[in-house]
Amino acid sequence: PDLTLPLRELQYREKIYHQYYGVFSAGHIDYATQFLLDEWRTNPFLQKLPAPANLLDIGCGNGVIGDQLKIQHYPEVRLTGTDVSSLAIASARINLGPEADLQWREDLHHWPSAFFDLIVTNPPFHDGHRNTIDTSLNLFAQAKGKLRPEGAFVVVANRHLNYATHLRKL
Repeated sequence: PDLTLPLRELQYREKIYHQYYGVFSAGHIDYATQFLLDEWRTNPFLQKLPAPANLLDIGCGNGVIGDQLKIQHYPEVRLTGTDVSSLAIASARINLGPEADLQWREDLHHWPSAFFDLIVTNPPFHDGHRNTIDTSLNLFAQAKGKLRPEGAFVVVANRHLNYATHLRKL
């Protein structure tokens, strides 16, 4: 309890985000995350999404995606974030405050079916030093059951990971 871990500061748009060392994208906001948030401002599909009541960010990291979507687009949304990194969840708690539901979880079984209006993710694909999409594909399958029928699932990822083929099947 007396241990204080150092924090890294990262700026995105008008806000300074804090995160513990060891959370993904060490010195800056991840480029895919930046791309996703920039697309939300200009992409016609994303602009037409109805305002969600409940938003889940899978692999939330420091919480920047959910936070920026709330600030820029959906001020009334209830934010939920999940991550397998306890340092990520602790970082997101600093940035999102007590009103966000942040949970250290490796799956989505905790939430009821058809609960979320919007699920977003910059999915994890590192397992140590190995690249794998297995964890993400499992989360994608679970996400399908957690979305309301009119809900949206938005994924940003590198093309070489071939998520699109698997998402079309789901």
